[in-house]
Amino acid sequence: MAVGASISPWVIEKLHRSRLLTVKVSELVEKDSRSLVIEDNGIGMSETECREATKFFKRFHNSSKIEGAGLGLGIVNQIVKAHNFSLKVEPGKPYGLRISVQHLGE
Repeated sequence: MAVGASISPWVIEKLHRSRLLTVKVSELVEKDSRSLVIEDNGIGMSETECREATKFFKRFHNSSKIEGAGLGLGIVNQIVKAHNFSLKVEPGKPYGLRISVQHLGE
């Protein structure tokens, strides 16, 4: 599958004109915890949208321009919870999205 094949052509066009689309995956190590952190510089979400992002059928962007059913992060959240992890969705700085996955302990 080509990179970006599942991303709407409209989104690719907008990002192509403004900046290079990047996705960064890293590990955040704190005192007694570790998190997997995924960040991108895409169109992002507001803080309010981030709080609602893991609910099923939630759509925040114009559905005529960006495809999807609003299931993706809801499904990811269910999988993460089933394995005793937490999912945190935050706006990226200065734009994009930041998602953290952290183990909840024994």
